[in-house]
Amino acid sequence: MFKRVVVFTLFTVLLIVAVSGVSAQTSVTLPTPSGEYAVSRVDRALTDAAREEIFTADAGDQRHLVVTFYYPADPADNAEYAPYLPEASRRALVEQGVPYMLTGLAATQVYENQSISESEASYPVLIFSPGFGALPASYTSLLTEIASHGYIIAVISHTYSTAVTEFPDGTVIPANAAGLNIGIGDTFEAMGVVWFADATFVLGELAAINADDPLLAGKLDLTHVGAFGHSFGGATAAMLTAHSENVLAGINMDGSQYGDINIDFPIGKPFMFMASDQGTQVEPTDEELAAAGITREDYDGTIADFAASQTRLLEGADPGYSFVLSGSAHNTYATDYGFFLDGAPAFFPPEVIGTLEAETAYTIITRYILTFFDQHVLGAQPTLETLNFQEVEFTTVDNGQ
Repeated sequence: MFKRVVVFTLFTVLLIVAVSGVSAQTSVTLPTPSGEYAVSRVDRALTDAAREEIFTADAGDQRHLVVTFYYPADPADNAEYAPYLPEASRRALVEQGVPYMLTGLAATQVYENQSISESEASYPVLIFSPGFGALPASYTSLLTEIASHGYIIAVISHTYSTAVTEFPDGTVIPANAAGLNIGIGDTFEAMGVVWFADATFVLGELAAINADDPLLAGKLDLTHVGAFGHSFGGATAAMLTAHSENVLAGINMDGSQYGDINIDFPIGKPFMFMASDQGTQVEPTDEELAAAGITREDYDGTIADFAASQTRLLEGADPGYSFVLSGSAHNTYATDYGFFLDGAPAFFPPEVIGTLEAETAYTIITRYILTFFDQHVLGAQPTLETLNFQEVEFTTVDNGQ
C-alpha cells in the first residue's frame, strides 16, 4: 500500500529524526546472536560491465555495486566488533544533516574481515535486498542472527537508491534524485527492472567469488541458495526466486510486488510473505497525498494492487505461507529500528515502527526466517507449522503444484 510503496524513500530521514532525540551519550547494543557461530562481514565491489549506469549522466558509466557478506567466522583473539557504520559513511550522513555522534549510536555484535569458520566445508547462501532508500546497516541485528546459524548472506547495496553506498576503496556514493525516483505505476516498475538486474547479477557472480575470493573461496554452497528482502527488496527477492532455478525458496518482508509474477508465471517454489499488521496503518490525509504527488484514486488503487500481489505470490507458490505479525508496522522488519527507538519512543509513531516490543519482534522475525530457510533450503527440521507465537497469524497455502 501507500506506506510501503512511497514512504520508504523517507527511511533514512525518519531514522535521523528518531535518533536526533537521543542523547549523544546513549548507547544501543544490538542483540547477541543465538547461533553457534561468531559472525564477521566483508565488503566486495562488483561491476556489471554489461549494464550502463542509468542513474548518472556520465556516458559509458557502468553499474557498480557493493555486496556485504555476513558469514560464520573464526575471529582472532584480539578482534573487536565492527562499527555500526564505516567512517566515510558516517561523514556522508553528516553532510545530509545527521549529527556525527549519532551515526555511531549502536554497538554491533559482528566482526569485520575475520577468517571464515572451518567448522563446515561450505555454507548455504542467502541473498538479501534491503528496503528502498534504506541503509543495509539497518538490518544488522537480523543479518547477524541468521549468519550465526551457519548461513552466508550476500547483502546488496543498490547504488544511488541506497542512502549511502561505501565501496571498499573508501569511495562513497549517496543516493541521488534519479535513484530515488520511485512512485506508482511506470516508475515503480522501471525501478524494479534495475533492482532485479542487480540481484540477478550478484547471484551470477557468486560462482566467481566462490572460485577466486581470498576469503570466501570454496565456502559458498551454491546448491543451497535462498533469497529474502524487505519492502522493495522483498519484491526483488520474489522476482529472483521466481526467475532463477538456482534459488530454492524466498521471503518477501512486507513489500508491494513489481514485475511479471502472476497466474501464468507463478513462483512455483516455497515462498513466505511476512506482512505488517494493518491495524497499525494510518490512512494518509488528502494533504499528505497531494504533497507526495499522489491522487486518492492512485492511493486506493495501490492498496488494491498490494492485496492482489500478495494473493498472486502465495497462490503461485509451492507451498505459500502467509505471516502477519500483530503490533508490527512496515519498518518493524528493519529490526534495528526497534532497538534504536527504545531510547526515543516519542519520535516514531506506531504506524511507522509498530507497537510490538523490539526484542519480541526481533525474536519472532528471525525465528521464522531461520526455520523457513532451514526447512526449504536445507531440508531440515523443525517445520514452520511447529512454531507457535501468539503474536503471529500464520497460514499455509498448499497449491499442490
